[in-house]
Amino acid sequence: MQKTVGNHFLFSNLTLFLPKASYTLLCGERQSGKTTLVRMLMAYEKPDKGTLTVDGIDIGSIPASRIPFLRRQIGFIAEAPALLEDRTVAENIAVPLQLAGFEQDTIHQRSDTLLKTTGLSNEFNTQVKKLTATQRQLVSVIRAIIHKPPVIVADEPLRNLDDESNGLIVKLLNDANTNGATVVVTCQNSRQLSDLVSKNAKTLKLNAGSVTNYEQLTPHNGHFA
Repeated sequence: MQKTVGNHFLFSNLTLFLPKASYTLLCGERQSGKTTLVRMLMAYEKPDKGTLTVDGIDIGSIPASRIPFLRRQIGFIAEAPALLEDRTVAENIAVPLQLAGFEQDTIHQRSDTLLKTTGLSNEFNTQVKKLTATQRQLVSVIRAIIHKPPVIVADEPLRNLDDESNGLIVKLLNDANTNGATVVVTCQNSRQLSDLVSKNAKTLKLNAGSVTNYEQLTPHNGHFA
């Protein structure tokens, strides 16, 4: 697969296969291509050459009318959450379920369970714009996983959060993977995650748009970097 950004040849010959229900930490410094690859997984950008397939859909040839369907198959967690500011926590996390046609009882049950897990039950009816940065990121994670998508992509979800919140987010990702979701998490260093992440996780290192290493993650006796 090839991808050019401006005059920069970001991906010259990238080959990557992520099996169903796999768990991958996509690590690399800034400018290594992580965010561009995530944007291509979400069909915000397309490869210049080659093939990129997500959940059986060829990103290079996907028609515009199919892109909303693709994105509903992916739970996306951004570094800076894009939430509905004037809506409540409950209204924000219900959106994916409403789009998928779930009934209100199911929406309420799943929302209640995840809000209890993340300690946000008391914020059920709070407008998102009144939340702390940490609470906003937790809401973003809940919204991404609540409809149990087959693929979850998290773009540096642990930046600037405390260890307890990081632990909650990693646990939710681990549980989703255990239940069959393919999980991709970008980070600058795998040591940010190695103490808590699922033992099934593998780390893939990007360097200037090329894969330089792909290995089973080994435990690290430390804390979040």
